[in-house]
Amino acid sequence: MQPQLCSRCKKNVAVVFITRMENGKNINEGLCLKCAKNLGLPQVNEMMQRMGITDEDLDNLNNEMMQALDSIENVEDLRMSNEMIAQFDRLHCGLDFGFAVDPLAFVQMHYDAKKEELYIFDEVYQQKLTNRAVAQILRAKHLTAPIIADSAEPKSIAEIRDMGFNIIGCRKGPDSVA
Repeated sequence: MQPQLCSRCKKNVAVVFITRMENGKNINEGLCLKCAKNLGLPQVNEMMQRMGITDEDLDNLNNEMMQALDSIENVEDLRMSNEMIAQFDRLHCGLDFGFAVDPLAFVQMHYDAKKEELYIFDEVYQQKLTNRAVAQILRAKHLTAPIIADSAEPKSIAEIRDMGFNIIGCRKGPDSVA
């Protein structure tokens, strides 16, 4: 999966996405921060001002993003049919709790050890979900694999387990954030 380049400068990664009207049609554009700033988008200008980001900082940020994305190899956007997913036999689920600012993130994936390929085929990324709402979403997915969850939230893990899910906390390394 290649990142989208800015529709204006065609050299930086698009991180701001807008829809504008042109001749009665919706036109979707992906813009880098520099082009979004140059267009005078108030949200971008306000964010840069509040964070104290200079034009030089913006150039450095764009360069760092391009270097980081250039180092990504073997990533592909693949349309997976339900039949393909039904064949997956090494399923894994991950859950990182969030609520207000940081959203909850859930992923479901399959690892093909023979090919050394990871297939991520389901995800939820949403703010302000209660544990009960999370359980409703997970129940609709008919999960068979255990859910490995953020161990910094033992109360949430216990509550979701009490709702009938196979969920455990992850083991965190010595430098991870608790």
